[in-house]
Amino acid sequence: MSHKSLKIAVTVLIAMLFSPLVAAQGQPPQAIVLEVEKVTEPAQPGDLRMVHIKMHGIDGLDRVVIERLRQGARAPSRFEVYDFQKGYFETDVDADRSTQFTPIAYNSYGSTRGEPVTVAAASAGIARPETHNAEYTAYLVTHPHTSVRIPANADGSPDTSSLAQGVYIVIDKADGSVSKILVK
Repeated sequence: MSHKSLKIAVTVLIAMLFSPLVAAQGQPPQAIVLEVEKVTEPAQPGDLRMVHIKMHGIDGLDRVVIERLRQGARAPSRFEVYDFQKGYFETDVDADRSTQFTPIAYNSYGSTRGEPVTVAAASAGIARPETHNAEYTAYLVTHPHTSVRIPANADGSPDTSSLAQGVYIVIDKADGSVSKILVK
């Protein structure tokens, strides 16, 4: 190899190492965060309910698969969200059983499982029981792979006093519900 070709190869290698585009390549996808946006209530016992679930963090994905685990089932079923670029999917759930949804994100470098969210059974009611032992997980939007466990306040809301300034996605560990919180 000549001196000139070696110099060109080293220059290209340095450019590749410091290029943000190349640095992002070769990585498995970030975890998708699900947010249950709307659930229809059943008209009569035994009816199905329609669920509208938003998906956050879908940029750069090739494929999205959702695992659905119904209460009382031994194993989850899976379905692919073919039009995931819309940022949401809709599906039906049994009114009398809770259903847990877990997203799996795929790109050409692998897959990543996200945190599950649960749609409670209609018979459980809409009001959340007040609990003083609630636990939350906070994900900083700019660093979604890093999570922080945070306790609950006396009223059951997340205690964000220990978090640094930023925008967080906070997940209730008890029921999998998601809420965005801005911490100042």
